[in-house]
Amino acid sequence: MQLPSIEEFADKTGNSLRKVIKGALLRLAPEFRTAKTRRELLLRQNRLCPICGEVGNALVDSGKETHVDHKWTTDEAANAVLDGSMDLIAAYNKLWAPENLQAAHAACNFGRNKKEVHLASQAKAEKL
Repeated sequence: MQLPSIEEFADKTGNSLRKVIKGALLRLAPEFRTAKTRRELLLRQNRLCPICGEVGNALVDSGKETHVDHKWTTDEAANAVLDGSMDLIAAYNKLWAPENLQAAHAACNFGRNKKEVHLASQAKAEKL
């Protein structure tokens, strides 16, 4: 049995190619353990959030309060795959590389993502 291409899979599922690529990028390798990685990042970062940098607001070892964040984002990875500058496997490996991960407050992570979406929308509107 031959697996469908990523484009064929997107067509068959009715999803956009971007959504299928982002979904593939976010699938964790079986050996990846979020809780273990989060603890390692907390130690490496001295419990400081790199997004807000608030010394009095230390990161805690809780998946609800502290996220494992990507410095090079899933959107950037998806764009690299879509524009052909990187294949899916290379983008996946770069996205999940230890040096691309950081622990961040959930609120900071969500806020950063919303800001990036807003800035991208603004840039797109300015081009029109």
